[in-house]
Amino acid sequence: MALKIYHLLQNQHEDITSYYKSWCDQTKKHVFILIYPTRDDLNVVFDLDIPGINLDFYSVDWDEGRLIAASLPSNDEGFEKLFQSILNDLEKYKVELASEASEVTFDIQNI
Repeated sequence: MALKIYHLLQNQHEDITSYYKSWCDQTKKHVFILIYPTRDDLNVVFDLDIPGINLDFYSVDWDEGRLIAASLPSNDEGFEKLFQSILNDLEKYKVELASEASEVTFDIQNI
């Protein structure tokens, strides 16, 4: 599963892959994509104890970069949904990083 995700990112989404490779080189941070066997495993590992909700997908910033975690999909449709969620998260995070970079530039110019 992880190799399939990596392969699709490398071959079908080169813009995202090259952006994050450059970001990793510059910041020494990384994007981690973790796939857990079950939804319960995902929720236990990240202490996602929200009454009535059992998450299949979770992402968060942390000191070492970006963490994306998901439960293993049970079929091709589930995989497509997971892969799209990963792409969406990477794109959203890319926009956040660009916004943070422009704020730093703005602050430096105003000093």
